[in-house]
Amino acid sequence: MLQILEDDMFGLLLACSTGSALQGMPAGEWAIEGDEYSGSLRVEAESCEIELWGPTLQAGDDTVPCHSVREEKGFGLHFGVQMGVGEATAYARIDEDLQSFVLPLGSREGDFEHRLRLVSGSLSSGDRTASRQKAALGLEESRRLWEKSVFQLRSQGELVGELFFPSRGAPEIQLYSAFWMTRGRVESELVERGPDLWLSFEIMPSLQSEQGLLLVNRAENKAVFPMGQTPVPGEIVLELAGGTVAESERVQSIEVALHEGLVIERAITEPVTMGTGTTETLWAELEAGGCRSWSDLSSEKKEMGLALQGYSVDIRQPPESCRLLVEPRPVQQGRRLAFRAEAGGELEVVERKFFTEVPRNF
Repeated sequence: MLQILEDDMFGLLLACSTGSALQGMPAGEWAIEGDEYSGSLRVEAESCEIELWGPTLQAGDDTVPCHSVREEKGFGLHFGVQMGVGEATAYARIDEDLQSFVLPLGSREGDFEHRLRLVSGSLSSGDRTASRQKAALGLEESRRLWEKSVFQLRSQGELVGELFFPSRGAPEIQLYSAFWMTRGRVESELVERGPDLWLSFEIMPSLQSEQGLLLVNRAENKAVFPMGQTPVPGEIVLELAGGTVAESERVQSIEVALHEGLVIERAITEPVTMGTGTTETLWAELEAGGCRSWSDLSSEKKEMGLALQGYSVDIRQPPESCRLLVEPRPVQQGRRLAFRAEAGGELEVVERKFFTEVPRNF
């Protein structure tokens, strides 16, 4: 069973004491309303109770104790929750006007954050029953998912990878997308940050052996490729689904990813490298300037060296006829096109192939 570590900076902690204590919030009763989460909150002078239901977690089968504290811009609320990986303590922010209930469920500020409404009064019995039943089904499914700890990674329903948490050893990940891929199943380094598992691993494309980073959120069974320390629009979010992937399905998905990746690479690379682009300009320079060496050219025209990072440039000089070969190094997803030319000829684009690891059943 994965354990959520204590981290006061983020939403989920491992333990929080509740009990008879003065509450920071004024007494009252509210319904908690949102698109995915609903519940109720009751606060008295020395007691606090909450019930909250969501797609993959709930605050107990019935009401659970909570504790409210006064903060600079409102109130903070701490209460226990049940998730697929076990129990934890959630933190929510409530505004001064007692109308907004913000539930952050990610390790980055603003990530997997839900903005709910507080409405004075109690939740209707019908809404309460429906929300409770739906949450119970979602929680049970989440528990089964984490008990097996073998996940499919899906993007808008499309299979793009797999994630494995063996009982011993490092987590493993395999990605096969048009935009990023791993060379088969690779090990990852794991760091626990609140509700998230931060996984770093070898990924393609990579210019200077940069590591890929995936944040696996155990509260919502989702994963995100972060673009920075704070969430920004456009980040890719994946769904964690259950079940192993058949070898035939994996092979087919890899083939589709390789084909789509090559289409994208051609669309991006050819306008840059052909015509007035870097490789075309380089070849024109060689033909006009007596087939100079790459070391001389890249020293004189530093922009060429920068533009061709991740490629090896081979210039064959006289007494042979001048020849140019620009190869991706290493050949990888997103960098599979090579360029070559000989004296008196045109620059050609050549597709290079690479091999991924033979699929293994888990």
